[in-house]
Amino acid sequence: PQAVSLMLTRHRRSLKSLRGVVELHNLSARAVNALGRHRISTREEARRRDVLSLLRGERNCGRKTLEEIERWMHDGHHNGQS
Repeated sequence: PQAVSLMLTRHRRSLKSLRGVVELHNLSARAVNALGRHRISTREEARRRDVLSLLRGERNCGRKTLEEIERWMHDGHHNGQS
């Protein structure tokens, strides 16, 4: 039972990581890096942590990057994704 539990935990972690990769694939490298600095890989995490407020105070996160991330969050909401 312990070995199975450990395997399930590892597989869940891998699936979560893959889900993040799929969600981030349409973003620019700059936007992915900005999200990565806060360990955000899904729209759900971005919404929950209010990523736009987090990023507004950063010097190296410009207006275009913020707008791109905002569109990404908004598009996923209307497509029924989280």
